[in-house]
Amino acid sequence: MGSGVNRDYAEAVKWFRKAAEQSHPVAQFNLALMYEKGQGVPQDGHEAITWYQKSAEQGYAQAQYNLGVAYRDGCGVSQDDAEAILWFWKAAQANHASAQFNLGVMYDQGRGLTQDLAEAAKWYRKAADQSEPQAQLNLGIMYAEGEGVDKDQVEATRWYRKAAEQNYVRAQTNLGLMYFHGKRVEKDCQEALKWFRKAADANYARAQFFLGCMHANGAGINRDDVETYAWASLGADRDRDAADLLGILEKGITAEQIAAGKGRSEELRATLRQCRFTRIQWRHPARRHNLRTP
Repeated sequence: MGSGVNRDYAEAVKWFRKAAEQSHPVAQFNLALMYEKGQGVPQDGHEAITWYQKSAEQGYAQAQYNLGVAYRDGCGVSQDDAEAILWFWKAAQANHASAQFNLGVMYDQGRGLTQDLAEAAKWYRKAADQSEPQAQLNLGIMYAEGEGVDKDQVEATRWYRKAAEQNYVRAQTNLGLMYFHGKRVEKDCQEALKWFRKAADANYARAQFFLGCMHANGAGINRDDVETYAWASLGADRDRDAADLLGILEKGITAEQIAAGKGRSEELRATLRQCRFTRIQWRHPARRHNLRTP
């Protein structure tokens, strides 16, 4: 938006509304987004749902997906897993990757229907084949644990790698663990270190803990209590194991090493980037889409 003209949300709303009132599904979707975000109009979740519904009923997959998210989370409507599944299914039939992923989550968690891990894996695969990194991660986990599919560490590694190469931090961490433990890949501490570092640099606490452990044990790198302290310190407020490691270090290293570790932690903190996805959970639903173009 704002291409070639000054950004003006109120003006955008005016034109979206004109098209929406003529039953243009993309304009209806965009108008719903403006109401949802309070851009150019007062924020109004109920009005947003009204326009999402109109767009979704015309088969616009993005609107169907957002409507599914609204019913799943109870945003602007009463929470209703059955309605969420209906709209995710409609969008999934149109090959909408995030809807396919979220439909997989509903089957995975048994929300609004009978839990069916094989069906969850089917929908994860459809989304994963469209390069949806959350689906790639979840499919990798299912192969690693033999849930919904035959256990296959090679396939697990393959799907972790696909998500990891899209900078998905949980997948990078899982891939690092595969290399660290040598699960169907040759044990390679340097490769493990590489993937842990990528996720740790994105401020993912679990990877920061594992990176601290590698420095503590001299695995693939020289043993270094200062680096261990620095990485454990970065993750300690979000990862219990990192906090425990930090507590052990504070009792076992010198005051000078602790001071150096704190200084190193601040150096590292200044270079951290944000995770691509900030709400990292095990097999979790995606957030609402904000795409505004047809």
